[in-house]
Amino acid sequence: MMAKSSTSVRFQSSSTTLRLQLCVLIPVVLLILVALALIIFPHSSNSIVKQGLSSSSSLSVAHPSIEHNHSHHRHHHSGSYNRSSLGSVIHLQPSKTTNSNKYIRLPSSHRPVLYTLKLQVFLPYRDVLNFGHLNFTTNGELRIDFECRESTDRVVLNGKNLSIKTSSILLLDNTNRSIAVSEINAFRYEADDVYAIEFRFDSMLIRDNHYVLFINYRGYIGDVWSGGLYKAVYEVNDELRTLATTQLQPTDASRMLPCFDEPEMKSSFLITVIHPTGTTTISNSPARRVRHMNEAESNSMVNLVADVLAVPELRVLAMENWGLIVVRQKYIVYNPRLNSLRERRVVTDVLAHEVAHMWFGNLVTMRWWNDLWLNEGFASMMAPKAADHAENSTLRTSQYFTADVALKALSKDQHARSTQPLSLKKNSDRIHGQDSKILYNKGATVLRMVESTLGEDVFRRGLNPYLRKFAYANADKDEFLETFGAMFNESVHRKDAFVSSNFGVFEFIDSWIYQPGFPLLKVRRIRGHFEISQSIFDLDESADLAHLQWKVPIFTEHGDKRGVIWLKENETVLIENHRRPFVIDFDSHGYYRIDYDEETWNDIIELLLTRHEELPVSTRLKLLGWLC
Repeated sequence: MMAKSSTSVRFQSSSTTLRLQLCVLIPVVLLILVALALIIFPHSSNSIVKQGLSSSSSLSVAHPSIEHNHSHHRHHHSGSYNRSSLGSVIHLQPSKTTNSNKYIRLPSSHRPVLYTLKLQVFLPYRDVLNFGHLNFTTNGELRIDFECRESTDRVVLNGKNLSIKTSSILLLDNTNRSIAVSEINAFRYEADDVYAIEFRFDSMLIRDNHYVLFINYRGYIGDVWSGGLYKAVYEVNDELRTLATTQLQPTDASRMLPCFDEPEMKSSFLITVIHPTGTTTISNSPARRVRHMNEAESNSMVNLVADVLAVPELRVLAMENWGLIVVRQKYIVYNPRLNSLRERRVVTDVLAHEVAHMWFGNLVTMRWWNDLWLNEGFASMMAPKAADHAENSTLRTSQYFTADVALKALSKDQHARSTQPLSLKKNSDRIHGQDSKILYNKGATVLRMVESTLGEDVFRRGLNPYLRKFAYANADKDEFLETFGAMFNESVHRKDAFVSSNFGVFEFIDSWIYQPGFPLLKVRRIRGHFEISQSIFDLDESADLAHLQWKVPIFTEHGDKRGVIWLKENETVLIENHRRPFVIDFDSHGYYRIDYDEETWNDIIELLLTRHEELPVSTRLKLLGWLC
């Protein structure tokens, strides 16, 4: 029996095999488990439960028999436990941990191979259910198989708001010899809400050896803003029901289980969930077994599909869990009789963005948060292409991208007080505080500018080997650019403008991702030519940013020919006037603003008033935005 309740409650067990290399996405569910999702909700006659992304491997939950103790424990230690206190419970909460930046990043000495988790969930999904002091808690039995990359006497995991029974901790080496725990220390880094637990052992863990760590713990089901496994309330036939679901990114996987909660720590998962009869459990892959107490085991079919689940509460708009996309209900439900065409586009765009993350974020994940813009920028750039393809349209890529992405990025990026670089330097441990409009919108706009510079075909040929090379793995900005190096060289030989550039793709993109802000191109008419120079566009006129310059691709049009001319730092370029009015960046693919001389502006205004159809809609949007 689990616990006494006011209603007779049975539990059932659902086993799921996740042979997935899990990723990290900015909305995603497990950071370390990053694309891991778990949802538990009551049965409903109107609900349809589909199979999620599947795996063919079998399930086995191997764990030594450890006695459970569900009573509350108290201790009087503050962050440190020695051998004499290892029968107690460690509470990974602020008052019980030492504030330190020692483990803001986990040591590189270990890599997880497989998590085997048995999770019992005490979810009173109806008011008549009551598990007493166990309400909205979980009991977890966890096995972590990991490889030792460097010899060490300690293992460090992330864990937040968990209670770990120290007597359950067991470490086995590859000969099944147990290694005793000598000391346990708990740390927190408040600036980024990172919690770590350090296990020290009596003997060294040897490099290149395989180890297994067993831990029993209790977790807690919080509200939507707490992250981890959280509860949400909805209504069925005038009755309130409660479901539990996960939101684990960026660092809240460690609220659900002790783990290596970093993007580069990808792993596979075998999960068994014990939940009250009357509820359903779904995850990234379909259940391999559903077993009721004293009932026969039933098997389920395996389908390679991605499911979409609407939930009443989610602290982000949507989460791109691999095989199980979770979306806030208002952004996924569309009724043509009740909703507008604009709302239909919002629903389509949300789905397209999350599906794009299956490749950019899940299949290939950034190594650390400093390159989160790769995940979000790529998804925001590719989603309009996918949605247009699905609807046999060009509206998103030719029009809406400028209004919904590019102009929003420029608006956020034009103030010194709100701008920030796309990518932080490699030595940055910063997790929180990056602005979403910069990551999503500026990232997408800069990537589209790179695509336009190289050419769409060249860009695609560079993208395919990038996805293949780093599939189920991690990549940083440099590894991304290396894959494009050959493609860039091909583009160099194809366009005369690149031959004299004297720099490569690294230098080109570095000036856009490591510097805040964007340039203002000043266009001035000089005796039949136009002189173009640059300076930062900063409405705050900050002296700290006044020196910034970029390697700017100027997109030009001469008749039917499109070309690229480079404007380098602290230089000017002269362009011959082939048309009137003279408009550069004709298709609005550059991430910059343009200030023409008065005569040219008057020509452009006349064109907009009398022959506006000669300009693409995206260009009109930008010009009107700058004029108004």
